[in-house]
Amino acid sequence: MTIRIIRRGSLGLEPGVIRTFSSSVEAALIADKEAVAHTETESLAGPVVADAAGNLFANGKQLSPVSGASFTVKAVLGIAGQSNEAGSTLAPDSLGTLQRYTVSVPEQGLVEPVKLQTAGTGSMFTEVTRLLARDGVKVDLHNGAIGGSSFYMDWTGFVYMAGRANSTPYRGKRASLGTGDPGTRGDLIFVNGAVWEATTGNKHLAFWGDSSNPVTVNGVQYFSDPGVIVKETNLVTASSPPTFQASPTVGDVTVDGGITWTCISVGAKITDAGSVHVNRRTEIGFDPYFITKRLLDSLMSVQINKTKRFVYFQNGQSDAGVATNIYAVALRELGQYFGQAPYYVQPIYGLSIFNTSSNQANWDLLETAISGGGLGTTPNYTAVGTVGEKINSAGYHKHVLGTAVTDFGWYVGQSLYRAFGMSTASMLQADGTHTTPDGMKLCAAALYPELSKIFRNSAT
Repeated sequence: MTIRIIRRGSLGLEPGVIRTFSSSVEAALIADKEAVAHTETESLAGPVVADAAGNLFANGKQLSPVSGASFTVKAVLGIAGQSNEAGSTLAPDSLGTLQRYTVSVPEQGLVEPVKLQTAGTGSMFTEVTRLLARDGVKVDLHNGAIGGSSFYMDWTGFVYMAGRANSTPYRGKRASLGTGDPGTRGDLIFVNGAVWEATTGNKHLAFWGDSSNPVTVNGVQYFSDPGVIVKETNLVTASSPPTFQASPTVGDVTVDGGITWTCISVGAKITDAGSVHVNRRTEIGFDPYFITKRLLDSLMSVQINKTKRFVYFQNGQSDAGVATNIYAVALRELGQYFGQAPYYVQPIYGLSIFNTSSNQANWDLLETAISGGGLGTTPNYTAVGTVGEKINSAGYHKHVLGTAVTDFGWYVGQSLYRAFGMSTASMLQADGTHTTPDGMKLCAAALYPELSKIFRNSAT
């Protein structure tokens, strides 16, 4: 079935992208005055027209937005991801200049930027709440996505098991600058049977309160959420290896050019793949930017039945090409971090939209971590090596929709990579990564069916 997205522009109704999609997504898109979907088939054809009052009609039938939605279900939803999830949608103004595209959903009481965002606008997760309102689902949205972030590098953190490299920048540990700023951890390496942290190194990210106004500290402006991982590279290691203590103890220090390494733990570590150990949720160094805890704290600040708190994990390009096992372990640790007692936040696993500057092999590695295979395979969410299998082996389970919810269950959302494949150029801006307004709305429509079922705990 073919769906056309129509948008209202300065010259009236303008055609947007045309895509083939399922009937459930078509239904999700109908009734939005800013993005109206209609079906073009042999039996139903005709333009969308507007009357003098701006009401929209297709084949004589009025298409109306939701008004006065009646909510029967309330859910608290956290978002962990990167720039498309945070919201990086741009649209041309009347002069053709690209401007931020902002989503507001009056029926949900949402105006961007939403909680935990100070800059992200045009998020598919804000847009999907408009569709969820039609099903009577009230969503308390906490968008903790950080542009450019990697699940294993930045949300769980990791250890370089091969040790340090010559003339290389590393992020350094930074103490709190004051109230609302947790500081950051430094990069971790494994040398002589011990984990060493860069206690002197480069600045990367800072938080300050929950204000969109910058606070100046020593001439540097910090925000509660700058929206993107920014990695300085001013300080680098020496051009040849330093001498680390042969039998290190916690607190030992080694100076390495502009980087200082401090021993923080002694003992063996598992190499998950290549030369990477993904930090477990109980290990020193987990959540190096404290962005994972920040999102959890925000979700837990809302009083609601524990079975109605959810966190949606969706990213893509920052991890594309990483070994499947690294990605699956990172997702497992994040899911169990949110889902552990006494929090019981229910994890939902998805995957972001394919960026055209990448390739299928790199994205298939990520897809395999979730569904057991690449784009051309039939999904098996508990296949050996998937995040589902890893969580199940720890004593948890994939929730069966329509059955009673226990303390902890995990869910599968929508892989936008599976939904749209690699033919996404018409949905993306010129950078080949970030969505256009029409592309963002198609992503929201693809997310909607599974989210609605999960929040309503219904198989249909």
